[in-house]
Amino acid sequence: MKTTDFDFDIKSRVMPHDPIELRGKTRESGKMIVLDRTAKTIEHRVFSTICDYLRPGDLLVANDSYMLSNTLDFTKGDNAVQITLHGHEPDSMALVSVRAVDGHGVVIEPGLVLQSKDEDSLTCTLVHQNEDALWSVRFEPFELQMATLEKYGRRLNEVVHFNPEFWTTKRDAYRSVYAKVPGSLQIPSAGLHFSNGLLAEAVAKGVELAFITLHVGVSETFMVRHITTEDIENHKVRSEYYEVGGQAAAQINKARAEGRRVVAVGTTVMRTLETLTLNKAPATPIEARSGWTDLYIYPGFQFKAVDVLLTNLHRPRSSHIVLTASFAGTELTMKSYDEIGKMGGYEFDMFGDSMLITLAATASTKPPAGGDGDVLCSVDAAPPGGQGTVATVTLSNPRRLNSLSRELIAKLTSTLRSLASEPDVRCVVIQGAAPATGKSPSFTTGANIFEMTHLKSYDDAKKFITELHHACQAMRNVPVPAIARIDGLCLGGGLELAASCDFRYATSRSTFGMPETKFGIPSVVEARLLANIIGWQRTKEMVYFAKSYDAVEMERWWLVDQSCESAEELDEVVMDAVTTISSFGRQAMREQKRLVRIWEESDLVTGIEAGVDSYARMFNDGGSEPAHYMKVFTERKK
Repeated sequence: MKTTDFDFDIKSRVMPHDPIELRGKTRESGKMIVLDRTAKTIEHRVFSTICDYLRPGDLLVANDSYMLSNTLDFTKGDNAVQITLHGHEPDSMALVSVRAVDGHGVVIEPGLVLQSKDEDSLTCTLVHQNEDALWSVRFEPFELQMATLEKYGRRLNEVVHFNPEFWTTKRDAYRSVYAKVPGSLQIPSAGLHFSNGLLAEAVAKGVELAFITLHVGVSETFMVRHITTEDIENHKVRSEYYEVGGQAAAQINKARAEGRRVVAVGTTVMRTLETLTLNKAPATPIEARSGWTDLYIYPGFQFKAVDVLLTNLHRPRSSHIVLTASFAGTELTMKSYDEIGKMGGYEFDMFGDSMLITLAATASTKPPAGGDGDVLCSVDAAPPGGQGTVATVTLSNPRRLNSLSRELIAKLTSTLRSLASEPDVRCVVIQGAAPATGKSPSFTTGANIFEMTHLKSYDDAKKFITELHHACQAMRNVPVPAIARIDGLCLGGGLELAASCDFRYATSRSTFGMPETKFGIPSVVEARLLANIIGWQRTKEMVYFAKSYDAVEMERWWLVDQSCESAEELDEVVMDAVTTISSFGRQAMREQKRLVRIWEESDLVTGIEAGVDSYARMFNDGGSEPAHYMKVFTERKK
């Protein structure tokens, strides 16, 4: 994508130089624009109303790092040298600017060893100079630099203006109320909006708090955030150090397993959590660890860890606004910034106003105590090479192997019907949530047996099974290709739901079966689809004997399109399919899906006639989509 796609007029925008508390207001009194990335809506609110958008069971993950002074005085013999820290680097290195205070008397060159003016035990060795004129240096002992900055450091405003008097006397205004770990060189700013009272209100509502640490360095300054390349993909961000402790990892894993939303307070939290899920299956638990991340998120990135993002308002052509667009969608993001510009009154950058990017009613909520579960739905940009958006629907009832309660079935039907009206969705992927501790992985084990034990009449039973039919029918009626991502148990109504999809990819550990006759009931409704896929004789074997089968066997039967050795391989296969599907013409793919549905249900003559009609329908507008793709093909062949 072009960097110009993320441009807007910044000249008239207000960028405060001081925290809101030092401007006579309370932390939570700033403006907040709310983007719903599923419903594509925009609201203009005040930050103090954020609890209206938080739900019981949400896990609010915040960065507890706070900003240090950044400048220390060193000497070389009788010569004074000023060192300003811009960030840390792997291998106990730091990134600094170096200035000889007297302007002469000392040669700034690799190998120069400087002595701290204030702390006799601390030295700074210049290793090499980078292209941006900053130096990579080694402080020895490395740990002592933090304590020295805390005790003797001062704030030099090389890139961001700070009022020196405020920084000296009112330093708490520059950190979040929960910050406790020194180490950042710029402010993790999204958390500044929370007061202790507002956090207490969130906790009283049932929101859980978790804390990770990412020390913000030079990447937070606009000089580095600003994208100067023509294409956003060619931009680079610097590495920053993070720590995710055991308690935070456990909280995050538990929330994800239970289908609760993970709310990231700031892009630092977003980048940290998504770093921990890179190259892993969506359901894979994260690990407690520390390390370095240079993760640069731009449209096409597949989010796995975060459901809701709180961030500040960012400058144009910055890596932060590109990340925002990746999560909310480019069109919605730029539309919101256009609205902000027209309305006026909003403030930008680290001391400015906030943006909350959330989900519509189909998003996750904490499952009720009875274990009825929920349906999670995210609509994200198609992967690189694709177009439009891709919807991921997650069946979340992990304590009961993602079984389909009546409430969950109703939510699934509503979600799928809603997606059917989304014009830009190119593909739908349905999957089961990660297993609860001690449970087997599961796509879904079908209708809830415990609920079926309460059926006492013909009418009750008919209503119950019709609800499941409506969910499967809604899956079939999605106007784009649907993929079942199967990891684990896929039984009964779950297999009927998978059969309602166009493709089924599964891990080799997955188990398939129609066990209904074991429970004194027949396999019904969309079980009828199995005969079209695997043939009548195998369908009879499956429903009469109620046997279980592995994915390898189901691949031989053509029920599974591809079996995979691991969840990671499964994700790669699904991603390849999604990329291919979303790279083709929107109208052609929807027309093909409509036609395949007719073929499945009609005789030969009717199917052929429907195909003639489908072909002609592509030219109702003069054939703009065929013309585009045919032109691409013919020009490539010249």
